[in-house]
Amino acid sequence: MWGIHTVFQTVMWAVLFFYLINALHSDRRDRSVLFWKSMPVSELHSVLAKLCVTTFVIFLMAVLLLDTSGMPDNRFLGSF
Repeated sequence: MWGIHTVFQTVMWAVLFFYLINALHSDRRDRSVLFWKSMPVSELHSVLAKLCVTTFVIFLMAVLLLDTSGMPDNRFLGSF
C-alpha cells in the first residue's frame, strides 16, 4: 500500500505547505502586502486565491508526474 503514490502525495503536501508559508511571509517581508491591502478585496479573499491557485497547480503537477512515470495503476486520484 505504501508505494510511489504515497511518496508523491507526501511530497506534494510538503511542497504545498512550505510554498504557501514562504509566499505569505515574503509578502510581508517585501511590503507588497500593502499593495494588496489597497485593493478593494478582503485579505481573506487574497489568501484564499493564493491557496486555491497553488493547490491546483501543485496537484496538477503531481498528477502529470505520476502519469508520465509509467505507473499502470493510478490510485493517486482516488485518495482525494
